[in-house]
Amino acid sequence: MKRFVTPWILFAVFAAPAAAQDPEPVSSASASPGPEIEAVLDALNKGDREGALDRITSIEKYRNYDRTVRTPAAFVDWVIGCPASQVAVDATAFRQHYIYRWDCPTGAYEARLTKHYNDPFVWIIDPVDEAGMAVRKADAEAEAEALEKALALAEKRREAEASTGQTKRPMFQTIAAPPPPESPEERQARLDKLHAARSVILETLEPQIRAGRFNAKDSPFKSDITFVTGYIVGPKYTFITRHDAVGLDAGDAQLEWLRANLGETKSVDCQQDRTERANGYVAYLNLCKVTTEDAGHAYNALVVFDGEEISDIRINYSTPATRAKSLALKERAN
Repeated sequence: MKRFVTPWILFAVFAAPAAAQDPEPVSSASASPGPEIEAVLDALNKGDREGALDRITSIEKYRNYDRTVRTPAAFVDWVIGCPASQVAVDATAFRQHYIYRWDCPTGAYEARLTKHYNDPFVWIIDPVDEAGMAVRKADAEAEAEALEKALALAEKRREAEASTGQTKRPMFQTIAAPPPPESPEERQARLDKLHAARSVILETLEPQIRAGRFNAKDSPFKSDITFVTGYIVGPKYTFITRHDAVGLDAGDAQLEWLRANLGETKSVDCQQDRTERANGYVAYLNLCKVTTEDAGHAYNALVVFDGEEISDIRINYSTPATRAKSLALKERAN
C-alpha cells in the first residue's frame, strides 16, 4: 500500500499476520461494532449517500489484495440501500475488523469495517464483490493446505532426528561483508544532491498544474503514479478521500474536478521546504500551493518522490463547506 506520513495526513498501515487467522463467525446476537460503524451502516441503509461519505476516510488494502474499488464514493454506490448483515469479526491484538455482507440486486458484496483512530470516522478495508470473495476463499483454502503440509513435513523431520539422534544442520553459507557505512558528511552530501534534483523537478509542475494537464515529457512520473484528492476535517486533522486513482489521466481528471468545483486556477507556487530538527535530522517537504479565482477556495499538492521520480501526488483542498464541517467536528469534540 503506497501510504505516507505528512503534517496533514496519516494513513494507517494494516500488516498481514505471519499466519492467516480465520475470522470468528458471528453468533445470532451480532457483535456491536460501536457507534461510528453503526452510523455508517445506518446512513447506507437509509440511502443517505453524503451522510455515509462524511464518515468514511478512505478505502484500505488488506494483506496483498488489490483494492477492488479505490474511493469511498465507489464503495457507497455499490451497497447503498442494500440490506447489510454482519458475518464475522476478525479481532487480534492489532486490529478489530467487523466483516459485513450486503445483498444487492447487482450481487453480493463484503467489506471489513474498522473504527478510525480519530473519532468519529471509519475505514473501509478490502471491499469485494462475489468474484473477489471466491478468490479470497480459494486463497484461504490453499494457505491452510500448505500449512498442513509444512507441519506434517516438520513432524516427520523431528521423528527422523529422534530415531537417529542426529540433528540435520544447515550447510555453511558464506555471507558477503556489508559495504562500509557512510560517514555523516557523505550521507548528508548524498541527500543534499538528491533533494536539489527533486527541487528542480518540483518546479516543472507549476505550468502543468496551471494548464490542468500533467505531461510525462516535462516531469519524471512513475508509470504507476497515484493521485489522491480529499480534504481535512476535525481537531485531529483527519483526511477524507474523495478521489484515488493511478496514472496521469487520473491526475488530469482530478485537476479538472478541482477546476470545476474550486474555480479557475489563479496562482501556483511549488517550493521545497527544508527544516532542520533538533536531533540533526533534516526534513524536506515538496509542496505546490494553489489558489483559485473563487474566494475561500484553494488546495495544496504534496509531491512524493521515489528517488528522482514522482510516485504520488496528494491533494488537500479547502472550501467554505469543508471548513464548516471541520469546525462542527471541533465544536462537537469540545
